[in-house]
Amino acid sequence: LSDEDVVRSLMNVLDENDEYMTSFIETAGGALSPGPCSKKSVADGRIESRKLWTTQGDIFSMLPVKVPAVLVGDPKLGGISATLSTLESLWIRGFDVEAIILLDINSEDQDGESYTSGKTNCDAIKEYISSHKDYLGGKLEEKRLLLDPELDIIHISEP
Repeated sequence: LSDEDVVRSLMNVLDENDEYMTSFIETAGGALSPGPCSKKSVADGRIESRKLWTTQGDIFSMLPVKVPAVLVGDPKLGGISATLSTLESLWIRGFDVEAIILLDINSEDQDGESYTSGKTNCDAIKEYISSHKDYLGGKLEEKRLLLDPELDIIHISEP
């Protein structure tokens, strides 16, 4: 499956939808994870390509329509960096990130104790965005993105 096949298939699905229908495109692994055009696909002769693979963010930025993004961030240890890195990767590729969600599923530490870190990560990301409103030369305000971190960046934990 080539990158162009992915874009073409996705556009076919989006074209079939009613103009009032909301569509969600879910990816796996993250904006910088490889798309389906892998070295193995080239070696197996399933596709011809001079480049070995493309990031998912680059593939979806090839869509001929502008699609807003909702970033599902990482609530775990190291998640602040991973979430902000993904956010910047999406911005660099021209995506309008409308919201950030940290979906926190309770985990257990080595002693079997339940813990969540998503709320702490969410608060840190809100603080970062709030203090960097002029980021990218004021493009956040110009595009009206993440203007109210309290509403646009949320933490959801399982009951």
